[in-house]
Amino acid sequence: MDRQKIKKRYLPLYMFVFSAVSACSLFPTDRGTSPPPASNHPSFFAPQSSRAAFKPDPLPVNRPVQQTFEADPVRYATLSGDGRLMVAISEMDGISRMVLRPVNPSRDAPPRVLPHLSGSVMWPALSRDGRWLAFQGTAFDVKGDIYLIDLTSQNQRPIRLTDRATGDGAPAFSPDGTDLYFHQSSSKNPGRRLMRIPLPETLSQSAVSGPITPALQALPVDGDGSFPAISPDGVRMAFVSRREDPNGDIFLLDLKTQDVRRITQGPAIDAQPCWSRDGDFIYFSRMVPQRSADAGTEHAEAIRLYRIAAKHPGAMPYPLTSGAYEAYQPMLTKSGLYFITHRRGIPNVWALPPGAKSQNAIRFKNSSISRKTWAYASHRMTG
Repeated sequence: MDRQKIKKRYLPLYMFVFSAVSACSLFPTDRGTSPPPASNHPSFFAPQSSRAAFKPDPLPVNRPVQQTFEADPVRYATLSGDGRLMVAISEMDGISRMVLRPVNPSRDAPPRVLPHLSGSVMWPALSRDGRWLAFQGTAFDVKGDIYLIDLTSQNQRPIRLTDRATGDGAPAFSPDGTDLYFHQSSSKNPGRRLMRIPLPETLSQSAVSGPITPALQALPVDGDGSFPAISPDGVRMAFVSRREDPNGDIFLLDLKTQDVRRITQGPAIDAQPCWSRDGDFIYFSRMVPQRSADAGTEHAEAIRLYRIAAKHPGAMPYPLTSGAYEAYQPMLTKSGLYFITHRRGIPNVWALPPGAKSQNAIRFKNSSISRKTWAYASHRMTG
């Protein structure tokens, strides 16, 4: 009896709920456009083999940014120690063009073409304050001589510092700008020697036809040495040597104690060292030659930038750029890591932001370079 009363009491409520549910299903309300289900995505209907093409775009994290936009290939570049100025040397059909430009175009003067003599111009170096520009030129000697320009002078004609008796290249300034370091080769001595030359306070324009400073000093590195790079405190010098590896390794010379220590090793071609701003790390270019087992031809991985701790013996080098593109000639400033790459066809100067991490997780099947390209790149790396 009680159950029948309860059914009669709640029967109208049951009827109301049933009517409301039926109405919602027959006349759905529009609450805005909702995203399509996953099965409606084009990749859902694509063949399994082509679904890999549908991937989200990568985030622009640690992606290099182009800094120069030369139409001719940029072969060499350098930055002043204060990070204000850049000199880029482009070359086409044996004709070099040397351009001085501000690193930040919005703050300083526009780019200007620097005067230079005939022949090729290579391996520029700017002093920390941006006053001096040194480079290797072949106008007087095809083996190469060291030239110097005072960028604060009105007459900025290059002055030759070395003579025809030797082949000289890859100049580098001391942090205070009083000394210039470079490597030297001659027919009398096998390999290359590291040299130091004191710079005058002023340059005599009448000395253009001959070397102005005979006070050359050979550094006691006890073997082959090239491509010097002086630490920010002026106490240590990183350089390349082939004394233990024909491809070249990075060595470290203490300019006070004259102790020499090997930094890198292995079959890779290590070249173009430069220092971090705090002097704790050495940055360099590395290319690993390999031999194909099938064809017996040589090829190499893409040239990449590496970093290694300078104060810790046995430290391992750390890759800084991806194998997806070649990167060489590292240059460090407070605004980032600069280098040369042909990422978009024509070699130009690009830069990674400060603290950028490695992109070595990105790998491409076609990242190797041909034997001809390897030989050319090796020449550019080792001079």
